Amino acid sequence: MFLECKANGDRLSTCAYNAAIRCVPNKSGLSTSWLEMVGLLSEMKEAGAAPSQSTLIALLRWLRSFGEKDYAASCDHALSVVAELRAAGIQVKQGLSGANLRSCRTKTIFLPLPPSTFTA
Repeated sequence: MFLECKANGDRLSTCAYNAAIRCVPNKSGLSTSWLEMVGLLSEMKEAGAAPSQSTLIALLRWLRSFGEKDYAASCDHALSVVAELRAAGIQVKQGLSGANLRSCRTKTIFLPLPPSTFTA
């Protein structure tokens, strides 16, 4: 339906893009899938659909779906997504990022951020 709306030139909302984010396949590995995701996010930006906290949740859940097979890269992308959306003014609550990045914090890929760095 998303592709049909785009083909018809319909203006798509943030909710429509969030739904599309959840549908980006992850079977071809993170490096290939990430390129597709970046394309979708660029399209979202060009369309003027502002990201929301739901966008952040959708992206983090999608990255988490790669599990151990692309662990380091998915953690790097998750941290980049959180940083970029925070810079865009999206409030990142401690529980939100903690739940989605929990597996990253248990390994030594990065130093965990103290809770005070997240907005309440």
